[in-house]
Amino acid sequence: MAKGRSRLFGIVVIGVVLSLGVGNQYADLRLSFVNAKDGWFYEDNYRTMTGALYRTTDGGGHWKLIQHQLTAGRYAPGELSFVSPSVGWLPINSGAAPTAGGIAIMTDGGDTVHTYGANRAWSINSVSLMSKTDGWATGVTPGYNNRGYVLHTMDGGKRFTQVLPRLSPTSAISFVTNKLGYGYGTDSDPYAVLMSGDSGNSWRRIANLPQQTTFLGMDFRNSKVGWVAFDAEFATGPVTKRHPIHVWTTNDSGETWVKRVEYVDYPSYSSQTIPGLRLYSNESASLIAASFPIVVANTYDGGNKWASTSSSPTPRGETALSIASSHVVWWVNGSGDGVRVGKVSGSKVQTVGEVNLLQWPVGITFSNAQDGWFAADFSGSGNQTPMDAFATHDGGRTWTKYIFPNTMPYQPLAWQNGTAVMDSVGSKAVWILTGDGLLRSMDGGKTWTWI
Repeated sequence: MAKGRSRLFGIVVIGVVLSLGVGNQYADLRLSFVNAKDGWFYEDNYRTMTGALYRTTDGGGHWKLIQHQLTAGRYAPGELSFVSPSVGWLPINSGAAPTAGGIAIMTDGGDTVHTYGANRAWSINSVSLMSKTDGWATGVTPGYNNRGYVLHTMDGGKRFTQVLPRLSPTSAISFVTNKLGYGYGTDSDPYAVLMSGDSGNSWRRIANLPQQTTFLGMDFRNSKVGWVAFDAEFATGPVTKRHPIHVWTTNDSGETWVKRVEYVDYPSYSSQTIPGLRLYSNESASLIAASFPIVVANTYDGGNKWASTSSSPTPRGETALSIASSHVVWWVNGSGDGVRVGKVSGSKVQTVGEVNLLQWPVGITFSNAQDGWFAADFSGSGNQTPMDAFATHDGGRTWTKYIFPNTMPYQPLAWQNGTAVMDSVGSKAVWILTGDGLLRSMDGGKTWTWI
């Protein structure tokens, strides 16, 4: 009986598809039945980035268009999933499309649709409903690395928990001791604020900031006071000289946040920003506004007013930056004929040390005037180690090379614009936030472990 019913559905639905004129190369077609009578048919048109949802309540004899302007993205392999005549989910895979992703959740048979996750940059490619309240979804992160993640809900989609990979920062780290650290962003939530009390072994979510644009950096001065900064214009339109900077501040370990908005002058010829923010007190901070030339913006009144200074251009090549103080920014640069390390003081660019290697620097950190580290990868072939760490304890004049574990992936040291975020405390504790997770050394860079 069930077999014959399935064959009948196929004949009826094919007839409907043909009569609707869909099924072309730009369409994504999906079908879901929960019993012999109740079914849904979905058409996603790539050219218009919209979707149409049809419903039948008589086993496919008649179909009614109930949604004709659903938000749609790229093709998603996950099916339209209904578990009852009222409750169903539809994955929205944004891909490279100029539209938000998420999960379209329906609780009244599709007459109304609520999209979850669109404001968290979700790009969902499959969903699986176990019941009206128990559901699973898989998605991928936007941007450079495209890591996959798995979400789970037990309340019908009101709250989703990332179950794979385990919770860990993806955009920034800031350690105030060798144990206590803060992080920003997760695979499934780019605006989450995290905390770790065990040197980064485990993390918990402590807050969520509203949807933002270009991330500039995060820093915590101590266990209570922290800032997160964004450029509200850089990624949304033409580059102008004055940029609106949104700074979120907390004085209670990230539980509550206050927003401040001010403008920073950028040179019209500034290049893509390499994120960097450093707090010196509750009221004073510096952020890197541009990387070629290096533009540092300083505030002394809690982020209400900013003044920027521009340096002479650093040498051309791959460059990573780290703020040491309101007047000093460390830089490491590689151009294929060696690596140079130096610092910018005001408008003056100074080379402090050089390392003879063909690897490309991806990140740098200094915990004080003497102790610093940079990471480099080798983007070629042969017997050379793909990734290494370098440490200095004399202010950048000489550097010692330490090899990363050979169990690491070939090219993990990458993050959005080709750099890795680094942080350090004292002369021993160093962290590297990569595209594949978090690396840590507790002996000054001699040995490294994934955490």
